[in-house]
Amino acid sequence: MKCAICEDKRCLRGEECRELSTFNDRRKNIEAYLEDKEDMGIMEASASVPKNIPRLEEVARYIENMSIERVGVAFCKGLHKEGRVIHKFLEDRGIEVYSVVCGNGGIDRGEVGIKKNSDVFEISCNPLGQGSVLNKLKTEINIAVGLCVGHDMLFSKYSEAPVTTLIVKDRINSHNPIEALKNL
Repeated sequence: MKCAICEDKRCLRGEECRELSTFNDRRKNIEAYLEDKEDMGIMEASASVPKNIPRLEEVARYIENMSIERVGVAFCKGLHKEGRVIHKFLEDRGIEVYSVVCGNGGIDRGEVGIKKNSDVFEISCNPLGQGSVLNKLKTEINIAVGLCVGHDMLFSKYSEAPVTTLIVKDRINSHNPIEALKNL
């Protein structure tokens, strides 16, 4: 599959793509959506959110459309201020919000086998712990805020609730990774 470099994009006009049909059965996808109420609910709620609003508002509207009551925010310690703003923004909308910092549990890097730069305590991120805490709090959706590459994957892997990413960490480009593409 090479959709990113396809010039035709027949599929976006509702036409069958010869290359895609080898890997993906359109009819089975449709049936799967129609059979799974949870997946269909996600699709419907997503489709009903306006696309001309900021991502934070889009996430909030999605939460409201899904009648979600308990939301988790897993954030990087480097984006603590942003985590606080998101937490309060959602809470002010009447949503029950729980937030967990990446360094939760106070694990030293050496304890998990990560090379240390000195003998003093060096905090290790704990994405498994973030997922575990939010699982125990029975969140219905979790929001990733600036988690490191790899840590975001582990958080998603261990989260029992669906995960959406609100902020992607990119220290060089003010957390806007698309900026790096402009120079390629």
